[in-house]
Amino acid sequence: YYQNQLKKWERKQQEQMTFMNQWVHQMKTPLSIIELITQDADDSRFDSINEETERIKKGLEMVLYVARLETFEQDFHV
Repeated sequence: YYQNQLKKWERKQQEQMTFMNQWVHQMKTPLSIIELITQDADDSRFDSINEETERIKKGLEMVLYVARLETFEQDFHV
């Protein structure tokens, strides 16, 4: 019984990690496009857009890092 529960839990964890990776990728793609559009513009208004875009990208990377760290921690304890 416990082995079955453990397998279900591991599968659920893997599905969650896959979802998180795909979601972050889907969020980073439009941010990269925004970056490309605004990086060479000579308008100072684009500077704040670039700063905010970079901030969002760092936040997405942090989400992935924490999710992977939790998975690694759980693998280590099991």
